[in-house]
Amino acid sequence: MRSETRTITIPGGPELRLRGPGDAPCVLLLGGSSRDDRPGVWSPSTEWLAARLATRRADLLVAEVRYRHGSWRRMDASVEDGRLVRGALRSMGSPVRAAVGFSLGGAIAVALADDPAVQAVVALAPWLPPTVDLGRLAGRRLRIAHGTLDGRGPLLPGIDPGVSESAARRARGLGVDVERTVIRGAVHGIAVRAPWGGLVPLPRAGAWTRIVRDEVRRVTGVDASPQATAALAGG
Repeated sequence: MRSETRTITIPGGPELRLRGPGDAPCVLLLGGSSRDDRPGVWSPSTEWLAARLATRRADLLVAEVRYRHGSWRRMDASVEDGRLVRGALRSMGSPVRAAVGFSLGGAIAVALADDPAVQAVVALAPWLPPTVDLGRLAGRRLRIAHGTLDGRGPLLPGIDPGVSESAARRARGLGVDVERTVIRGAVHGIAVRAPWGGLVPLPRAGAWTRIVRDEVRRVTGVDASPQATAALAGG
């Protein structure tokens, strides 16, 4: 079962792509960025996850963000975009319950965890250096996943798994509920965009997807709607 998408632009801010009912609890997906200072693009990795999560969870609003700027050098602006999106979703009656961040999006998800509605942050191959304030995660759950081949040399750029391992230790030291999973054979990414515009999954895309689904289920419970039952029956 496909979920229809709709896109809105927040005045003076980012774009927001939505799947699911507009008055339901929200799972917000935040993508990464690149070195180049360019306009933001839709993240193939979070788009891949959003489509699969929305198919299984008809009771949730699944939201993606396209930042105004596509460079990690503009992280402050991307955090501001995240806050604008979080506020817009709340005004729609869809408070963010789980923030899922890939790469730089992991740091942005942590920054958004200071909202009382946010119960969990799912950080996928995240950029969480010591400068990221993990104190915002107090009383919340941090779920980390990282691929073993991430950042392993010039042919496999990305973020070294040691960055998230160190972040997990720091978060535990602050009393945060942390779980970290290493995905063997996974690189920095879940999907890429093909020249024709479609998405092509990278190795272990299914493992990333299952981790996100499981963590969302932990936070929101199980969808017992007829649509969800039909989706599960169809595999």
